[in-house]
Amino acid sequence: MATVISVMLVSFHHTHGPQVEFAYPAMPASPSTSAAETSAANASNTVLPTALSAVVQRPVSSDNPASHTSSLHSATHTEAAAAAASDETASNTARASFGMNTSTAASTESSEHAAAAPTVKLPVAWAQLPFLAMPDGAHSRTSDLVCFTLPMPTDLSLLPNHISHESYAKTQTVFGLACFRQQDAASFKTRSADVTRNTIQKSVVVLSLVPIFGFLKQKTVAMTEALFDQRDFTDLTLLELFYSSISATLASKMDESSLFIDLSCRSLVLSFKHRLLMLYKALLLERKIIFAGPTLEASCFSQLALLSLMPGLVESGLFACAKLGFGVSDSEHESNNIATTQPSISSFPTVITDDLIKPGTVKQQEHRVLLRRLALPFSVFGEGCVFLPYLSLLQLDTLRSEKARGVLAGVSSMFLLLRPDHELAVTIDLAAQKIEFHDDDVKDAVALTTEDLRFMSNIVSAVESYEARAGGQDQDGFVWEGSDGWIRAQFESYTVALAASTLAQQTLSTSETAARLRDFGARFIQTWWTTANFAEWKHRVDSDVLDTVSARHPFAGQLSVNDVSIRLNTLVASLDPSIVETGGKVTSSIVETGGKVTSAIGGAFGSFTKSVSDALKEKPHDPTSDHAAVEPTASEQAAHAVKHAGAQLSTAVGSAYRGMLSFWSSGSSAAPAAPPATKADDASAVPTSTP
Repeated sequence: MATVISVMLVSFHHTHGPQVEFAYPAMPASPSTSAAETSAANASNTVLPTALSAVVQRPVSSDNPASHTSSLHSATHTEAAAAAASDETASNTARASFGMNTSTAASTESSEHAAAAPTVKLPVAWAQLPFLAMPDGAHSRTSDLVCFTLPMPTDLSLLPNHISHESYAKTQTVFGLACFRQQDAASFKTRSADVTRNTIQKSVVVLSLVPIFGFLKQKTVAMTEALFDQRDFTDLTLLELFYSSISATLASKMDESSLFIDLSCRSLVLSFKHRLLMLYKALLLERKIIFAGPTLEASCFSQLALLSLMPGLVESGLFACAKLGFGVSDSEHESNNIATTQPSISSFPTVITDDLIKPGTVKQQEHRVLLRRLALPFSVFGEGCVFLPYLSLLQLDTLRSEKARGVLAGVSSMFLLLRPDHELAVTIDLAAQKIEFHDDDVKDAVALTTEDLRFMSNIVSAVESYEARAGGQDQDGFVWEGSDGWIRAQFESYTVALAASTLAQQTLSTSETAARLRDFGARFIQTWWTTANFAEWKHRVDSDVLDTVSARHPFAGQLSVNDVSIRLNTLVASLDPSIVETGGKVTSSIVETGGKVTSAIGGAFGSFTKSVSDALKEKPHDPTSDHAAVEPTASEQAAHAVKHAGAQLSTAVGSAYRGMLSFWSSGSSAAPAAPPATKADDASAVPTSTP
């Protein structure tokens, strides 16, 4: 099955802003002369750069649609002038968004039209593509990489015809990846007449039907380097070869692990520790969550890594995630109203699972069947919830739209989000490794229970051990525990347990099932049950699946001293960095307290056991004995042992408690007076039925 729609080249024009100057295969409404034809004079002398060997592995086949390619150099000056005139409004917007002087640009526009390059005609639904491929602030970076999503045009005749309409119809989302780079214009062998700046800015874009961002990243970065190393953009044959190469690779089915290339779950765990589970829960609550990173690449791939924690979401849960926020149709005669509803994700065939991924072993196939019976993944995108890995300046209105209940997106800077009407629930600053909640209701709902803290403590400990082994390699070879795949497996077990526990409460509704479900957080369950993804899940899940899965939290169990240590350590770690050092002292004090209590209990129990044992070994009491009045009986000795043990225990606990109080009051001026109470483990009841 063909999955790559087109390879494009986006350039920054000094008067028109970002624009698509080349597409292969061509968009149907674009000029039809191939890049091979426009560079015929130089074709015999073309030498492929060494860097291209890792990208291009075979020549273009005879059936490649070269005759339908859009070319930068094939149109006449009349066509160029017409294209520039038709884009006048978009040009003014582009100049404003990039800080260009519109009046100055207008004064030079007439003289530049003759040399301006014709642009590729895109469907109206993809009007934002040039601004996504050439992101905000691109002039301040030498290179970067960005992922984005676009809605599938309703008029499929506007798309390249090497992919059938049936394949296009399998998804409502197009997945794009753009590799941006700028270079000193003086270093190029040839320059077009419209290059007036000191640098040349271009972006190589790949549009795909499936979200294989990691795979596309590796290929596209190498291709961009090769294209710039050529130092001549009058010959774009490399892009045609690039399309042929990745299409040939994707023609063969891939391993399922290929979907998760470069999606580092370990980085998320190391950055956010226990709070990563809070972020995961917030995703299920359909709220507005925004990422910002030191680079757009870091922001985009951190979002994708978060999504990969939910079983099946990357594979089959993103095919209706982009329509809200663009709000345009393919017809110029239709209004620009934002779509109010979208089909449920379950109505779309799982393109990747069925057509791109190898069937796998019998065990893997059974695992996929289990997830489908549990109606996983949850439909967190669709029905007013969108995933926009990169949110451009021109899309900020999406955050203010009444139709957008939930948004997961990345921005180039948090300064773009200072307006209060954005109504953000969570913002994530990757550079500062900080998660900030702006909605108290959401923060309370996603608060971690004792069982949640145990779950994350196990993951954090394993990942830290993994990192300590030099990237997961030791004398025994590959280490599974603590790896990205292992982390995803842990979150899958959590999600399966959540689904099964919810189903058990829905079908059985007993005090036991309610108590088990409460281990995930009563407020979280109550809030989640009001979401659209829960309502959709409830209608799809197979109730008979309870016979094959465990309906309880994977870390359910009795409270221990270690749980208190984990909670206090997590609490202190979430405070201001100036008092994080206090966490180590708190932990040490708790551990010392636990040791004293344990020793006291052990000593008391040992003393009691020995006293009872010695007493029972004595001869039967003789009431006629002279010592009858002074010799204690066996029961009296046992009672004395219990009293003595209780005194030892009370002394040990009292000493430890006084030590804790002393620490809180005088150990550090920055420490709180007492551990604040948490709302995560309250006794509020889980609803016995859905709303």
